[in-house]
Amino acid sequence: MSGGNKPGGNTQAAKTDRRKKLFLIAFDRKACNVTAACKASGITRTQLYAWRRNDPAFEAAFLEVDEQDLDFTESKLKKAIKNDQGWAICFHLKCKGKKRGWVERQEVTGADGVPLGSGVSEEEERRLRSLPLDDLKRIRDIIVAGTVPGAAAAPDRQADRGEEPPRVH
Repeated sequence: MSGGNKPGGNTQAAKTDRRKKLFLIAFDRKACNVTAACKASGITRTQLYAWRRNDPAFEAAFLEVDEQDLDFTESKLKKAIKNDQGWAICFHLKCKGKKRGWVERQEVTGADGVPLGSGVSEEEERRLRSLPLDDLKRIRDIIVAGTVPGAAAAPDRQADRGEEPPRVH
């Protein structure tokens, strides 16, 4: 994988190439479980990630084994579907049939999947974003509680406008 090795040579690069090939075999045999493959081939995860980062040929081989594992798993799923296994049919539809409504969560959007607006104008949003976190927390608490903490009962609207409330005789 590092290339440039003499045939039959016992260089460090040749040893590393053999260790990489052993890892890839273990990775395949251990169902693409990185921890198990590292243990079986006697390398650390750190070494594996260094090889993947620094050796494009090794990275390509690693990804190919991983893709083959996915192909194998997909073939098992298809076999279960052909055998009328309900769980497999449902799983397949939830993964591949989302655009036809096969989802477990509700996705709320506007027409044609456009996100819904927040109902807050751009100016209001800008003002809210400029507030300190403590002020935002107080606003949240007021909204949740429905009243201002420590405030008297709902104020008289006439008093808010500076008017004298009507007198009852």
